[in-house]
Amino acid sequence: MTILEVVETVDTILNIGIAESVSPEEDKIAKYQQDGDAASIVSCCNYVLEELYRDKFADCHTTVVEAKEGKIDVSRLKILRILALRDAEGNKVRFMQGEGCLYAPYNGKFNLTYARAPAEVDLLSDLPANPRMTFRIFIYGVITEYLRRRGDFNQSLSWDEKYRNALSAAATAPQKTMPVRRWI
Repeated sequence: MTILEVVETVDTILNIGIAESVSPEEDKIAKYQQDGDAASIVSCCNYVLEELYRDKFADCHTTVVEAKEGKIDVSRLKILRILALRDAEGNKVRFMQGEGCLYAPYNGKFNLTYARAPAEVDLLSDLPANPRMTFRIFIYGVITEYLRRRGDFNQSLSWDEKYRNALSAAATAPQKTMPVRRWI
């Protein structure tokens, strides 16, 4: 899935008219990059990606960080949400979050587990692969946010309901397992 496909799908569903403004001899990508509605949809894509990665499909990472004078520099990490800070023995450590840093109660090395922000996408980008984030879920989220930004709150609520239902269905989808091995 590419962001260009998302823009074209949203354009088709909402009948915005982005594709109609492109003549056959024009470069479609260059024209889409200049179109305000297409840029708004790409912005909505980034918003929905961040929302999904923060709340539902976290890209979790663990790294070793060091506290000096009670302060841990995390500015180089793209953190959406901190899941845990643990000491060398695996005990949870209380912390406070500051601007680009964490404040720990004592100095030393810690294991930091966090949800990482997805890379920002543009028109030529591919969507990050996630087996639970389907194209349908993502499209519903982008349409909801696009309509909300345009001020069409009634239609936005309708699409938001579809979006939330699709997310709920993805969260409760049964895990596929192999049948138990039997003796013949």
